[in-house]
Amino acid sequence: MGFKERLFRASIWHPDSIPLLEQKYAGMKRVMWPLVDGLYVYIGVVAGLFGAPSINAVFGDGTSRTLCFLFAVVSFAAFLGVAFMRLWLLETIAKVILVGGHLALLASVGSAAFGLDSLSRLYLTGFIAVSLAWIVYRLYILRRERVEREAGEPEDDDE
Repeated sequence: MGFKERLFRASIWHPDSIPLLEQKYAGMKRVMWPLVDGLYVYIGVVAGLFGAPSINAVFGDGTSRTLCFLFAVVSFAAFLGVAFMRLWLLETIAKVILVGGHLALLASVGSAAFGLDSLSRLYLTGFIAVSLAWIVYRLYILRRERVEREAGEPEDDDE
């Protein structure tokens, strides 16, 4: 078996990667979670390359760009954890870091909007909060899956 085949077998996209009782969440696991983390990587890289005015207002351009690239790196780690279920701990750690980053971003953008007398930037706090909720929900699911696997029997309720 070649490297590509072993990699595919280990990934969330392999047909046998998701246990039978978790098949109802296959779309979330194979499409939504990787897509979201991939978009986070994209956002971090683009903001790092071209700047993010709302973050620059608080941290300055150099620090802002560094934080944006760090966001991209942590998001890529989360993506790896989603793509390869054995890396669930990497995903969990990355998601916890992303929660902290989102909370800091929420506070900084919110305070910058008031401090700069630019309340038009407050809409960004809504986008950040939605993104934060998505990450917290994924952490909730990761925890439940871990508990269920350790117990050997999944709970059967709608997520």
